[in-house]
Amino acid sequence: AKEGEGRKILLSDNFRSRPEVLEGTNFIFRNIMTARAGELARQENARLRALLDWPETGQDLTLTPAWVIARTPDNWQGEVTLDQGKAQGLQPGQCVVDHRRALVGRVKEVGETWATVTLVTDGAFQLAGQASASGVLGTLQGDLALLPQGEVAFASLTEADPVSPGEEVITFAAGETYPSGLLVGTVDRVETDPGGLTRSAILTPAADLASLAQVFVVTAFEEVR
Repeated sequence: AKEGEGRKILLSDNFRSRPEVLEGTNFIFRNIMTARAGELARQENARLRALLDWPETGQDLTLTPAWVIARTPDNWQGEVTLDQGKAQGLQPGQCVVDHRRALVGRVKEVGETWATVTLVTDGAFQLAGQASASGVLGTLQGDLALLPQGEVAFASLTEADPVSPGEEVITFAAGETYPSGLLVGTVDRVETDPGGLTRSAILTPAADLASLAQVFVVTAFEEVR
C-alpha cells in the first residue's frame, strides 16, 4: 500500500485463517470442551449416586435442585443466592441441603426465579437440634465469632448434658415447619458460656459451605411411620 493509504488484510492470506490452523484450533477446543463436559458429568453422577444412597431417616423429602449463583463477599454474613424461586415452589423457612443431605441453611427471601439462603454459620440462623447419640436437645445457632472459622454452635446445654466431641448433631422439629434428622455437623469441642450457667458444643458443619455449587431445597416433607 502507498504511504497514507489504509492497509488491506486478506483473510484468505491471514495465517490464523488457514484451513490447517483453523482445524488445529477446533481440534484443541473440541478436546477441551469434551474433557470439561466429561468432568461435569462425573460430578453430576457422583451427586446423584450420593442422593440414591441416602439412608432411611423417617422422612419422605421432596427436593428441588438449585445452583448457587452468588454469595456474600464478607465475613459478617453467611448467605448465598440460588437460581430457583417462587416459580419452583421455594418459600422462606425451607431447609436447604447438599447432595449428602447435610444441612446448608434455610431459605430467607424468595423472588420469582431466585432465593437467598441463610447458612447455618450466619449469626441470624437458629433451629432446634438434637445430639444423635445422647439424645440431648439444644439450639443450633450461628455466631459472628464463629463465622470466620465456619463453625456453628449447639447451645443451651447444661453441665449434666452428656454431649462430647465426635458426636453428630441433627435437626429436631417440634412442629411441622422443617424436617427432623438432617445432619448439621459434628461436635468439635464443648465450651462453657459466659456466666457459667450453660454450655455450647461447637460444631464443624457436615456441608462444605466454602465450595457450594448444587444444593437441594426441601420444598415438602412427610414423616414416614
